[in-house]
Amino acid sequence: MSQKNHFYSNENNIRFESQSTSVGQKANWKPSKGPESLFRSHYRVVCKPLEVSGISLSVQKRVHQYIDLKPLSEWSLSTLVHRPGLYVLNNILTETGQLRNEVYKNCGTRLRWTTIGNDYDWTNKVYAEKPRESLPEEITELASIVSVILRLPEMNADAVVLNYYDRKSNLSPHVDRSERDMSKPLISVSLGQSAIYLTGGAEVSDPVDALYLHSGDVLVMNADQRSVYHALPKILMDKKFKDGTGVDSCVIDYAMKCRMCVTIRQVD
Repeated sequence: MSQKNHFYSNENNIRFESQSTSVGQKANWKPSKGPESLFRSHYRVVCKPLEVSGISLSVQKRVHQYIDLKPLSEWSLSTLVHRPGLYVLNNILTETGQLRNEVYKNCGTRLRWTTIGNDYDWTNKVYAEKPRESLPEEITELASIVSVILRLPEMNADAVVLNYYDRKSNLSPHVDRSERDMSKPLISVSLGQSAIYLTGGAEVSDPVDALYLHSGDVLVMNADQRSVYHALPKILMDKKFKDGTGVDSCVIDYAMKCRMCVTIRQVD
């Protein structure tokens, strides 16, 4: 991994310590040096290379054909022992793939969110009965590949919520529960700048774990972790993108200043 999560290591069974808290207590937390001085976990955090032996040749071929994904041999998977169903695939997108994504097509400094596929009514917190448009194939294929590789219920993604964050943005504690089919995972792709991610429990007062999410990381929430409170209190300006990738300079400039989160969902 080119960027290590402060709670991750290339060695297994890592422990970290600090002070416990809850999502509700720290909804507006603005740390300056990272979460390790504010949170405690007595559980193991495991980061290891992805086990490829059980993955079918057809799926491996799909990964090879997906031009923005790194080879499976370079993938690593981070999990928290006490949070079965929560996964982070670390930096699995190529740097060019992190910049070529569809999410940059209409980006702007004042844009905060948009939807693709099945539209979401933010006032009433419900989805439309039918998708307005089909999702781009690169998004549906990524969701399918990730769910199959993690041996989760395979997704037929039909909705995406895109969140755009400038350096001062944050996201309050919430639970994603508007999808009509809650048995499918949530798959969230991080692009651009890094963020501190808080994951809690079924109640807003439950203990919290803090993770770094970097560009190219894919966070997956499944089973009980699909319905926990989570938040994003801090954007970290720590990612540098190189010119000469064949990507428009305006896209590189935006990615150097902002973070994008592509949350892939299956509504029905």
